[in-house]
Amino acid sequence: MLPSHFAMPRCFCVASLIGLVLLLLGPLQAGPLPPSGVDDFKALIDPNRAPRPDPAAAGQTLADYRRKLNQAAQELPSLGEVARVLLMSEWASAELSPVAPVSLGQVRRVVLQTDDEAFQRGVQKLLADHSDDPGGVSEAIVAEIKRQVRLSLLKRLEDRTRFFLSQGQSTDRIAVANLISDTMNTSRRQDVSRFPTPGGGVVTGVMAGQDITPSSRSLRQRLRTLSGDLEKLISDPDTQVRVAGIRALSELEKEPSDLVALLTPLLAAQQSDAPTRQAAAEALGHVLEVNTMQIDKTRPEPYLKAVEQVLPAAAAGLADSDPRVRRASLEACQQAALILNELATERYYPAFRPTLAVVDSILPKLNIAARDRVPELRVGASHVLETFALTVQKMQHSKEGPAPGSKPSMERGKYKGQTLRPSPGVTVVSFSQPAAQAKGGKMADELPPPVLVEDTGLQETVQTMIENLRHPDYRVRLAAVDTLETFGKQAEAAIPALAAALRDPNKFVRWSSARTLGRLSPRRAEEVVPGLMRLLDDREDPSVRVAAAKALELYGEHAKKAVPLLARVINRGDKDYIIAILHTIQGIGTDAAPTLPNVAWILSDRTQPPSVRKEAAQTLGRFGPLAKGQLPTLREVMNNDPDEEVRNAASTAVLAVNRPLR
Repeated sequence: MLPSHFAMPRCFCVASLIGLVLLLLGPLQAGPLPPSGVDDFKALIDPNRAPRPDPAAAGQTLADYRRKLNQAAQELPSLGEVARVLLMSEWASAELSPVAPVSLGQVRRVVLQTDDEAFQRGVQKLLADHSDDPGGVSEAIVAEIKRQVRLSLLKRLEDRTRFFLSQGQSTDRIAVANLISDTMNTSRRQDVSRFPTPGGGVVTGVMAGQDITPSSRSLRQRLRTLSGDLEKLISDPDTQVRVAGIRALSELEKEPSDLVALLTPLLAAQQSDAPTRQAAAEALGHVLEVNTMQIDKTRPEPYLKAVEQVLPAAAAGLADSDPRVRRASLEACQQAALILNELATERYYPAFRPTLAVVDSILPKLNIAARDRVPELRVGASHVLETFALTVQKMQHSKEGPAPGSKPSMERGKYKGQTLRPSPGVTVVSFSQPAAQAKGGKMADELPPPVLVEDTGLQETVQTMIENLRHPDYRVRLAAVDTLETFGKQAEAAIPALAAALRDPNKFVRWSSARTLGRLSPRRAEEVVPGLMRLLDDREDPSVRVAAAKALELYGEHAKKAVPLLARVINRGDKDYIIAILHTIQGIGTDAAPTLPNVAWILSDRTQPPSVRKEAAQTLGRFGPLAKGQLPTLREVMNNDPDEEVRNAASTAVLAVNRPLR
């Protein structure tokens, strides 16, 4: 007996014996593989290669074309190739032109003749009756021939698919369900890419009630008739069959309410296996994706209704025992949140109120998800909460009207129009307010109260984020800060935790915390300003220092204890940092007058970029007569600086400083 490491697996032995027998007996059937047929079919329906017969021989020519096309259709060897042929863009020409010289009924009676001779006689008669446009008649006949062949292929696809779904083995049912999913998805993507709108969107018929082309509409409508057969798969004893059936159903463009009714029991039933629950959660998100491929913002009601139906079902999976199911449920909730956020960009819709009531109902579940033991899921739940808050802020802006010349928008990593952030950065989604003008140390535009709900749901979210600020994973802490940033005044309870986060070992958390505290200014300045002052000399990343300076600017006169430090650090960074410090000095106001000699030194330093020197001159001008001691520097710059803009700024400052002190 051979040693164990030489023993061959039984399956390998069986396969080897079968191979030996085949070698001894010879191949069962020699010959090449059957041709694909797809490329030949594509050439036959290509509108640029359509037959253009001479009128005298048109009957014979078109009969040959019809025979070749029917034969090519019959010889397609597999169901997958039938689907590929039906997806061809060349079918768009298989529709009778509305300006054809002959009626559809006349053409159809001729093309439906099964006998070639009868067909040829009918063609010649149509040409004789419309001799003024023989080319138009031939094109109409070719279009109808293509249409009839396509109808036969659609029927073949439906019949064979239904057979495999009902009578095939498990592998057949899985394969056919996957084929349906792929065909529906490919058909939609083709329509999107083929028919772009001038604004960069697309015209789609998923919820608008009309598809792009008759060919794509007929294909997807035919596949939708298989809904009942696919629904049987979700109770199949085979897990893989159930998963494939769920995915295919989510592609069928069914009414969201119908799909939610099918998927909710699968997701809620803990006795079902985890892959089935995960597929159900993924399908809920995909239902929203399919039904909102292109949103018509002038009629938001259908999309809001879909969100109202899907969101509670998806939220039910947030407490699932399997983290993969919870992740899929979170992604479905985020899909719903993104749809609401996009709809809220145009105007405030009263129709949002029922939808926000649904958001209210699922907030407790999202708050629990934000405490998930898996860090990635905590981050995901925080982002969902953040997106909902952004939505309410946008609607609040639209309801009250934006500031003149400004437009609220969702930006990535922007702060008062600047793109400074720690680099390399982690993507942080935040809401960029209209540019605030510092007046007396206060923001000119207060953050709107982004109240999602009127009950304790929001404050529970704030408490959850406070807990997450102490989480060991920096991604969780960063997501918590970003979420709190969207809550405006409602996040005041988190100020002590955010002030503590200014000492966080991660630079991204420090940067985001400084930014968030700036938006909460001037609340609880005595707790916040010392922490921001420490960050002015942060050694790890200059963007953190800039964020701290910008936050101090918004605290205005409440940050006056930072004045001595500002004077010392004003020249310890690049141009963005120095300009931020100059803005902070202006924001603090007259209490910052002790820094003016340092500002004048920056103005006189020609190694600084012109933008920095110009800002320094403007800063001195803002202080007026309080900057009289810096007039010699201003006059020197006004007369001798090599940059014209700097000279002009210094001239303006001289006039401001020389004015009488009231």
